Amino acid sequence: MGEELFECPRCSTLHRLSDYRSDVVYIYCSRCKEKILRAQVKAVNLCQPTLPIFISDESGDIAAYKTVEHAELHLEAIDVENGEYVGYDAEGRVLTLCTFGEVVRIWLFEKSEQRTTELAQKLCAYLKAVNDPRGDTPSLDLSSLVSYWKKFR
Repeated sequence: MGEELFECPRCSTLHRLSDYRSDVVYIYCSRCKEKILRAQVKAVNLCQPTLPIFISDESGDIAAYKTVEHAELHLEAIDVENGEYVGYDAEGRVLTLCTFGEVVRIWLFEKSEQRTTELAQKLCAYLKAVNDPRGDTPSLDLSSLVSYWKKFR
């Protein structure tokens, strides 16, 4: 979590500030080629995600990871680039998944959107799909589902 990141103002691509020399006047976005004045670059604020983290794919499959690092090693860069996953922390905050070459990185930004209900619905749907009786209990809140997931998944 010690990396300083900044976001391209045009395309929102994340960049590591350490990848650029401190004496340059302009930084060029590797994705959209936007010319960014170095003096105007501001680091984005990162937060520590509440574990476990959940990664959901397009098919409705969902996996829980005890650490961010474990999830980063498990996900394939090409799938992250293609937007095939959505990541959440245990509080339902949306994680940012991005790549640097073949390396996957997962971050939680201070401004991250909270989707508690969405994550709870995905967890219930997955439990129902694997014939777990808790999947048929729509009254379970996210906190209860996360506790259950930690014990039995």
